Amino acid sequence: MIKIYDNREVQKISIEYDLYIPIDIKFGNWDNALEPTAYWRTGDFQKSIIEVGIGKYSQKIRSITLVGCDKVFESKKSHRRFQDVTSGCPIVSICDLSDNSYIDEEGVVEVHFKGNDVYVLFSRTEATSCMENENVEFLLDLNNNWVGICIKDIDKVNLSILKESLKQIIR
Repeated sequence: MIKIYDNREVQKISIEYDLYIPIDIKFGNWDNALEPTAYWRTGDFQKSIIEVGIGKYSQKIRSITLVGCDKVFESKKSHRRFQDVTSGCPIVSICDLSDNSYIDEEGVVEVHFKGNDVYVLFSRTEATSCMENENVEFLLDLNNNWVGICIKDIDKVNLSILKESLKQIIR
């Protein structure tokens, strides 16, 4: 599990929705020649996987890519707005990141659609706070473990592309 221990200023983001790669988010500008990217991945590695690109030394989040997910839901429950909201882009704490190119942790990945928002959860632990960077919220539990993201206010065209790319019967 990734722990968020600090944040930096809000970063410019770019989000792409595609039929092949459902969600691809890039944060700020970075140069792999100056600092390589390491990847933390979770899911069942067959039908679901999310990959997070992290600066190997700075431990700043560079990208989030939802490669696939077979647990897709139309959410009926209301996801609450958090009273504890900070602005910025996370800096994470994860062991042995500088020695590895990939860190794989088997886990759960779920996608929940709620109106024009989408929640990508990679923990069953309830989120209690969030960090906002433009229209992306990083969801945190009581121990500052990163448990998911919410992408807010997706336009109808991109929402349609995202739903089609997941090719699941939404429950």
